Amino acid sequence: MKQKHRSYIRNTTKAAPKQAVAGKAAPVVKKAAAKPAARPPVERNANQSVSRALAILDLLAGNQADMGVRDIARRLGLAASIAQRLIRTLAEAGYVEQSAETQRYRIGFMAYRIGQVYVAANDLLNLALSEMRQLSDRHGLNAFLGVLRDDRVVYLAATQSNGPITIRNLPGSTTHLHTTALGKALLFDLSEAEILQRLGKPPYARLTRHSITTQQEFLANLAAARSQGHALCDEENLDNVYAFGAPIRDSSGQCVAAMSAALPRNLVDPAKLPGQIELMTQATRRISQKLGAPAWALK
Repeated sequence: MKQKHRSYIRNTTKAAPKQAVAGKAAPVVKKAAAKPAARPPVERNANQSVSRALAILDLLAGNQADMGVRDIARRLGLAASIAQRLIRTLAEAGYVEQSAETQRYRIGFMAYRIGQVYVAANDLLNLALSEMRQLSDRHGLNAFLGVLRDDRVVYLAATQSNGPITIRNLPGSTTHLHTTALGKALLFDLSEAEILQRLGKPPYARLTRHSITTQQEFLANLAAARSQGHALCDEENLDNVYAFGAPIRDSSGQCVAAMSAALPRNLVDPAKLPGQIELMTQATRRISQKLGAPAWALK
């Protein structure tokens, strides 16, 4: 690609020649060699600076703790002087800010503001419905979206597959925390004390013969769910319904909703089940990313 150069206007006004003195030859005026026009900054360098600045923002966004200049430079393989110059520019524009106490840097207000504009145009329900329809239309899974309210799950949306399970959970309806994959996923971030407070006094309601009704068994089940990154519900809420769910996180990294998928228990294929669970967890990660969830919250 040809580089574009700035146009420079030359001074075309010529100095008046010196008058010849009587009896002397007129002095020869030598023209000074024209200096080559200065080249404009190379575009590649400008792109490199932009790329490095974006890398700094990405690093700070994915790091929970504030970072110093030398640490940023080391992580990105930059000279400390280059990192300092880029950070100063970002700070002046409000995209990063410096702690007065530690002199370290974090994401600034302007980066947050841009992120919020994106989030406002891509709200939770719209983002989730797009993913849920794919699970239902392409993969034959009923999909559900819910949020935590006090001691209940509140359904925000549900999509019907062409399978035999008929959805009866209308938006606004509620269900139990301890018997559903949605409910378990919504409890992932809470402390044991908060979980027990929301569940109430055991024994918990038995909806099927597989429902978990004791405190000890439920906490063990939830611990296993956390370690594998998704919750399971094996006929605990409804007979012949197998479900799996995972949290959806926002820009704070906290769980703000959960999504689950369900299919008839008699149609569960052990060979296909891990792939179906992965489809659902990938969907929750994509939604979380679009809501601004940091990288550390998606691991």
